[in-house]
Amino acid sequence: MNEKIKGTICKCGMLQQYVTDPIKLFIYDADRDMIALVLNDGVSLPFAFCHFCGGNEMGPTAKGILSCQCNALSLWVKDSNNPLVYNNEFNEYRIVHLGVELYFYYCPICGGKLPESKRSELYVEPLPEEIESINQKIKGVNNIGDIVKLLGEPDEVFGPPVIDTQIGGIYGQKNIKQIVIYNSLAKTCNLLVQEYEDGKIELIISPKTKGQQLH
Repeated sequence: MNEKIKGTICKCGMLQQYVTDPIKLFIYDADRDMIALVLNDGVSLPFAFCHFCGGNEMGPTAKGILSCQCNALSLWVKDSNNPLVYNNEFNEYRIVHLGVELYFYYCPICGGKLPESKRSELYVEPLPEEIESINQKIKGVNNIGDIVKLLGEPDEVFGPPVIDTQIGGIYGQKNIKQIVIYNSLAKTCNLLVQEYEDGKIELIISPKTKGQQLH
């Protein structure tokens, strides 16, 4: 993926995907030669930098990036035509528009890093020994039937989620057959298993919220 999409600097390719999305939250502004956010009144706001990666290889996890100094986002949220909102509880800027929710890690005007989100404070730090224990239990397992034989019935079952074929193609999403979650394997983390239509599975160990933590 080219790091520069016309006049907008992006290394993750996310903005290019958004431009092809039929929701049209982002467009290519030919006059400005940039990717632009479409505001509620149809006016577009050009992005010099990707809000997700900021033009950095490491994206949101990049270190040593200068903080935003232009304060453009604090002005944008005051505009009722702008879908950008600020969540004071989590110290986050995000877009909530037409069912889309996008989080900002970088200022799209100056490319500076935005303040760290407080969302991680909702979660406990997983114990390394619990992560290792779960990994050992599921080592070599490659289908959801064997997961259930090993661990028993899951605590939660979801699916299949409905993914629009066109949207899935744009973002490289595979159709998910079902999602199962084990909450009781450990005190500090959960196991999430996604089963795709082709039978392959993805295993995700995630931290519990402080309210979920087992004692």
